[in-house]
Amino acid sequence: MSTTRVVVQPANTFAIRHLIRRKGGRLEVETVLLNGKLAWRVHVRLPDDPTIYRVVVYHTAEIRYFRTFAALFRYYREMMPDETILPIPMTPVEEINTD
Repeated sequence: MSTTRVVVQPANTFAIRHLIRRKGGRLEVETVLLNGKLAWRVHVRLPDDPTIYRVVVYHTAEIRYFRTFAALFRYYREMMPDETILPIPMTPVEEINTD
């Protein structure tokens, strides 16, 4: 039985757009607790590729967290204009403290 290794790669908005439009990638949303408050982070997965492409801030290369649902929704609509469903898990996957 073979196991697949998941690699997390940072990707800015331009790379994310390329992965979605040219390579058939799908945006996935994770719910996290950021300093005790609900937030979301987004990544792209490609078909038949175990690599996760995490969305990062262009200038700082830090993972991008969406602190409001409106910001997440705008980003999702910008990247996936033909999608009509935004799947969001309700349970936070991890707690992140940036203090």
